[in-house]
Amino acid sequence: MYNLIKSKSRTGSRKHGSRTLEVGGKARRMDVLINDPIAFMQGLINSGYTSMEDGDPESSDLMRSMQNPNGQMSKVFIEEDLQVMRDWLGAGCPIPAEEPPRMEVVSTHRFIHKM
Repeated sequence: MYNLIKSKSRTGSRKHGSRTLEVGGKARRMDVLINDPIAFMQGLINSGYTSMEDGDPESSDLMRSMQNPNGQMSKVFIEEDLQVMRDWLGAGCPIPAEEPPRMEVVSTHRFIHKM
């Protein structure tokens, strides 16, 4: 989840505007907070976005908002990203104690430039 937030932070900082999450007893702006994935995850938990009914990740506000076709972030996440969120929710929303090692992403796409 950490790496997913990190990879979407640029887009998220533009989309979230002045919305807030609660971290450390204070409301913090999401567009700034998203640059600190650990604090952002804590904010999602503290603000109730991760609450689920019967342990079903799909019932959380986080998943409902990400899958809302009219939502601000609806076209930002692919199915694999949504699965990362489901897995994180299903695992009880663990938060790393420190920044995990950076993962290298290798593209399998080939781009062909036609002249």
